[in-house]
Amino acid sequence: MKRLFESWRGFVGEGRETSTIEDLKQKSETFRAIWDRMEANLEGTSHHSGESTAEHTRRVLRSMERLAAELPDAERNLMQMLAILHDIGKPDTRSEKDGNVHFYGHAKASKKLAEKILDEIAFEQKDVLLALIGRHMDIYQGFDSGDAKYLAKDKVYPHLVRLAMMTRADLESIDSPQADMLDDLIGQAKEARGKMEKAAKEKEKKLAANKAMKPEEFVAQLKSRGLPEKAMLGAIKGKFPYLDMEQIKELL
Repeated sequence: MKRLFESWRGFVGEGRETSTIEDLKQKSETFRAIWDRMEANLEGTSHHSGESTAEHTRRVLRSMERLAAELPDAERNLMQMLAILHDIGKPDTRSEKDGNVHFYGHAKASKKLAEKILDEIAFEQKDVLLALIGRHMDIYQGFDSGDAKYLAKDKVYPHLVRLAMMTRADLESIDSPQADMLDDLIGQAKEARGKMEKAAKEKEKKLAANKAMKPEEFVAQLKSRGLPEKAMLGAIKGKFPYLDMEQIKELL
């Protein structure tokens, strides 16, 4: 009997709005209008076939609520809002070609629409949320290219943990096998980032050492390389612009 009740409760909850979506609809006229269009917008892609963008969003939000359950209130609210708003640009970017549905540029369109909504509700973490919405497809780019180095770049890496949670909620909502590959991809990105940071520190250390080098030491290095005098003159002038030509010639 208990199992029957739980099944019934799950079935009833499938089409019902979560309190987060309902609250946002009440607070934002812009979101209310967009949500109606999301209800009417059929996804049509292979992994969302037959469901509307609104239905997909409900599924992602349910996954996110579970994944973010232990987070602090502000962070949990941020991630739930990301789940709700990440695809709001899909109705405006829907196109069909050769029987296939596409949403090219929907992340950028979602970010633009979300800005107005977040202004209407005076959302405190607006800039962070907009960045996440605009980049929410980045991890898929890592999957598609098979190159985690993209995720290690400065424009993506600061958002990696949150983007990974968003991607997991999205993948789990459609039972995608890529969900099992996500941890490996994120691990590769962190490893690539570590190598990048190590290289940057070594470069900085080398630059600092060069900066501390005395003119006499630099000239000795140039002479050891057998460079012609004209080349050495240019190199010295470039590294020590405060030296006049007479001082440079004295060094040589």
